[in-house]
Amino acid sequence: MTTTVITSQNPQTQLFETLEKLLQACNWREASLETETILTKAAGRENLQQVTDVAEFPVKVLQTIDKLWVNYSQGRFGFSPQQRIYRNLGGKKEYEESSWKTFCEKICWRKNNTYVPFEQMQFNLAAPVGHFPAISSLGTNSQPCTVCGGECVQLRCIISTIDFQ
Repeated sequence: MTTTVITSQNPQTQLFETLEKLLQACNWREASLETETILTKAAGRENLQQVTDVAEFPVKVLQTIDKLWVNYSQGRFGFSPQQRIYRNLGGKKEYEESSWKTFCEKICWRKNNTYVPFEQMQFNLAAPVGHFPAISSLGTNSQPCTVCGGECVQLRCIISTIDFQ
């Protein structure tokens, strides 16, 4: 049985309450969407495509999101499992298309050289380690990431830059 991660001592408790409830219920789809909402709010933007620097995401917010995902998924999901996989595959801070695509294939965000639409992702604990959180617009936006110029919609930039250990 997992325990509640967010406590009333955290000044940003309200920002994470919905995410925690969704994760407690193993509602991975809605939790991914809520993660996007939190990231957008934390960066003070209307959508993720407006973020131009990973520094716009407060580290404590990213670490709290990660802690929640890791806790409620039995260590399977979160930024830190994604980071570990990305780095083990040779991913670096700088965008490298081949490393990113290999990572996306490993966690089943890409199949047959194309991104898996968000609605077709595997929303259960049998999903590959690192499968969530996912960004709903991954692979659907024709514009490159505003941070690195790649296809990552800021997610690669987060897992390659922030220390989650």
